[in-house]
Amino acid sequence: MAFCRLSLRIMVSLTALAFAQASFAQDSTKTTANVTAPAADPVRLARAGELAELTSPKAALVASNIKAWGMALGKSLRADASVTRLEAAFPGIIDAAIAAVRPLGEEYCRTFVDRAVQVRIEVFAEALSADELDELLAFYGSAVGQRFLSRMRSNIDPGSLITDEFIAARRTGDEVTARDTARVLIDTLDKTAKDTSVDDTLDIMRFGQKPVMGKATQAAAEAEKRILVMANNPDPQFLERQGKALQQAIIDFAERRRSQNSSSK
Repeated sequence: MAFCRLSLRIMVSLTALAFAQASFAQDSTKTTANVTAPAADPVRLARAGELAELTSPKAALVASNIKAWGMALGKSLRADASVTRLEAAFPGIIDAAIAAVRPLGEEYCRTFVDRAVQVRIEVFAEALSADELDELLAFYGSAVGQRFLSRMRSNIDPGSLITDEFIAARRTGDEVTARDTARVLIDTLDKTAKDTSVDDTLDIMRFGQKPVMGKATQAAAEAEKRILVMANNPDPQFLERQGKALQQAIIDFAERRRSQNSSSK
């Protein structure tokens, strides 16, 4: 169903793409992507902003990114042989290190979501007319649209991206791709389809036949492409700060444990 895939693409393209920033061994020599879009009409920008918040509330996106950042960082640390040796010697050192850098990660996730949402707003405002944006707003704001969005939000699991294979690929420099996010799309689509009533499914299909859907699908794909560029080009200053803070937290934890062990003898 084209409409379902569009709706999911809109959500997934803005959800949990902080994976690339989380890797302990991330290449800090990458430069930050400067993604810009032509200025659009203020009315269309306002409509596109409403659509972004309606389909993917910013607060939920921030929470999702923070969750994914923590999961990805944890898996990345546990995939590092040096860190796993330290964990064996000083149990709890990984969780303590993640807790120590969490404020940095949360700050970065908020900034990333702000930028990603703005990219999507600009792309949709440039690609669609005010009337077309109103069509999308009307549907997503309807009872059927709201039920559909609610089901998608409950079914989507960006953490499903963060497999051991995914982390291994990031550690060797591979980028997050549309193929990676497609795995989340397909899984969420299958779950949502099972939860959607026959009547809602038919209404969704009817709306999917409207001409606006073709343009909206193209806009969503373009937004996702630009956001993936951002995800694959994290701020090198953040990576450096996170790496140093992680190492310091690990050192501090190990020294405290050694001190405690010496005192108890």
